[in-house]
Amino acid sequence: LNAMPDDLPETAKTLVAGMQLCSGFMSSIMNNLLDVRKMEEGKMTLNMSPISLKQLVHNVHKMLLPSVRPGVKFEKHCNTKGKDWVLGDAHRIQQVMTNVVTNAIKYTVRGSITITVGWEDDKVKFECIDTGPGIPKNEQEKLFQRFVQRGG
Repeated sequence: LNAMPDDLPETAKTLVAGMQLCSGFMSSIMNNLLDVRKMEEGKMTLNMSPISLKQLVHNVHKMLLPSVRPGVKFEKHCNTKGKDWVLGDAHRIQQVMTNVVTNAIKYTVRGSITITVGWEDDKVKFECIDTGPGIPKNEQEKLFQRFVQRGG
């Protein structure tokens, strides 16, 4: 994938770039599965490094755009007010963002999905707003339990 022909149509280039992001991310997820024991033992460490919030939201959008149903509008916004760089674990943050947005993609059949990252006071806030059905009240309490997934 690193040596694409020059005459590739723009749509194909976009898809290939998305596949490159996905394959790299999937590889890191596989590595994370090997770390489950560390997490369970409370020994998971974060790899802190400078992160561009704009690049992070751009990567998540670009990686997941090919998965969005036709007719669903998928937008991204970055409201960093000049403070684009933070210190954090880029992979873990991207992992959470990807999980949330993937769920929105899975359940949104029409309308829109909008991902936004920005500042709220002194904290970074990530939002994913979609026109999907939402999570029923009786399932919301289970949301953060171990190995729970909403049906569908």
